[in-house]
Amino acid sequence: MRTCIAIAALGVLAGGCRSLPEPDFSPAEPNLKVITYNVNWGFAQPQNVVEFLSKGDADVVCLQETHNRWEAVLKTHLAMTYPYSVFEDWPRAGGGIAVMSRYPLRNVRLLLAPAAGWFPAIRADIETPIGQIQLLNVHLKPPVTEEGLVTAAAYYTAPSVHLDELKVFLSTVDTVGFSQN
Repeated sequence: MRTCIAIAALGVLAGGCRSLPEPDFSPAEPNLKVITYNVNWGFAQPQNVVEFLSKGDADVVCLQETHNRWEAVLKTHLAMTYPYSVFEDWPRAGGGIAVMSRYPLRNVRLLLAPAAGWFPAIRADIETPIGQIQLLNVHLKPPVTEEGLVTAAAYYTAPSVHLDELKVFLSTVDTVGFSQN
């Protein structure tokens, strides 16, 4: 009974609060819009993925679980918007990884999956209107067993596996500056 009263009281209090201001999604300063999307290795509804990415109007798109069919569809429909792209096939664990960009990609490197993980990553420098950025596109191992089963143990060990994966991938990032070639 007390729980219901407390929740009702919070609802009344919240009703009297001022709403938050609307966010400004058109900043005055130069900016970069990035979308990341796990397209699903199973090739589910590619037309919906193409429509979403088209409407998203991003400068850079990071994709996970790609394969040659995804590459063909996405390049066919989005090549005019994203003339720079790299797709890396990965036959293990449900597909590869990709980056599509409005701006030139430089120093693109496939980072192999660490022992704890299943998926590779892509690191790339991108020449953008806001300057050169370094991008790291990762797909961390899902919280499942090596056989793909959902278990409590897999769920609770996932954070340490993710940390191990990120340590390997982030060790390749240039935190001081970028190469000029």
